[in-house]
Amino acid sequence: MADSSIEAPGLGERLAPLRGRWEALSANQRVGSILALAVLVGVGATLWGTRGEEEMTVLFSNLSRDDSARVAQRLSEMGIRHRSEEEGTVILIPESVVHETRMSLAASGLPGSSGVGFEVFDEQRFGESEFSERVKYHRALEGELARTISHLAGVERARVHLVMPNRSLFTSDETPASASVVLHLRTGWQIRDDQAGGIVHLIASSVRGLDPGSVTLVDGDGRSIAGATESESEGAAGALDLRRQLERSKEEAVQALLDETLGAGRAVVRVAAEMSFTREERTEERYLPEESAARSFQIQEERDANATPTAAGVPGAASNLPGGAAPQTGTEGLGLARRSETRNFEISKTIRHAIEPVGRLTRMNVALVLDGTWTGEGEDRSFSPLPQEELDRIEAIVASAAGIDTNRGDQITVACVPFATSANLRAFDPRRAMSWPPTIATPRSRRSWGACWRRSSSSCC
Repeated sequence: MADSSIEAPGLGERLAPLRGRWEALSANQRVGSILALAVLVGVGATLWGTRGEEEMTVLFSNLSRDDSARVAQRLSEMGIRHRSEEEGTVILIPESVVHETRMSLAASGLPGSSGVGFEVFDEQRFGESEFSERVKYHRALEGELARTISHLAGVERARVHLVMPNRSLFTSDETPASASVVLHLRTGWQIRDDQAGGIVHLIASSVRGLDPGSVTLVDGDGRSIAGATESESEGAAGALDLRRQLERSKEEAVQALLDETLGAGRAVVRVAAEMSFTREERTEERYLPEESAARSFQIQEERDANATPTAAGVPGAASNLPGGAAPQTGTEGLGLARRSETRNFEISKTIRHAIEPVGRLTRMNVALVLDGTWTGEGEDRSFSPLPQEELDRIEAIVASAAGIDTNRGDQITVACVPFATSANLRAFDPRRAMSWPPTIATPRSRRSWGACWRRSSSSCC
């Protein structure tokens, strides 16, 4: 009987077709195939290693280095897988736990490079001293101000330091509060003066008894920011502008009056004003002894109807003899009467409370220069000053127009001097114009008025 079993082909026989195809490939095709296989193996290994990882999402961004280190340490303690990017400013964690992690870190005060806020009072300790509460309030106020400033455009983070002295029963013993602010700006940002002034006023308005002039504002490099230190110079510039506006308004009013009456160019007026830019608050209490008024009066009367009769009559023997005068008894004057009167007078007084405005005019000086009369022409022109009566009349008019107050110490000075423009005035002489021609520039060439005078051609000028 013949053997019906068939022998299975070996592994070499099965791979023979693949070996034949591989040998049929060129060298470049073999290298490309090897590289493709390697890439497929690498991708498969990566997918196999990350098959159980969740997608990472952003937990916090724009963190400082200190906040990033504290948050990373806290995440490691909580056992949460995390990764930092963009030089540590961004921290990523698995998406499934991002919300719970944010709440947990917020309860721990992270991130909090700006300091703690008023949440420090959420937990009250039994038996806490008053000093500890003041310190906590101090820290909370600094932290809240730093957080508010950090939300401004261009500010990466801020630190606020407040000096708040203890309150005293006597206002004269109280020390004014002060503050220092350090701003760390974002890359490429530069704070403007008005923004710096706004930050200063924000801090001054948030702290009791803090004056804007007591707030120091510096940047991350320790340089003072201009807007916080130029309040005095800005005030001085504003005072100078206000004074100059007053002087200019007085000068324009008087100059317009003189030009209408004397003619344009016949008078020049200048005003110098002295102003007080201090805010004064004054309370006066005056007594007027010559004026008095009855404030109150009281009248008291007492009578006694049960008084004992008293002896009365003419003493001696004449009143006891027959035909003599009848004796008088004291019954008619029975009773005791007493009257007292009290009147209170008050001296008149006046209480006056006044607040002086800023920019109050304290003194004004006016200088007026007038041109006289000129006679003659050319080199024979001569100057004659105005009569004193006319100068006095003009001085009175100018004093009234400018609002001169002699009780305030205002002064006005009037002088009549020859004006330079009037002294150099010459009559027009065509021959002088021909001998001394000023040159002018034309598109074609530089020509002179003299040449234009001598030539009648219109192509010249």
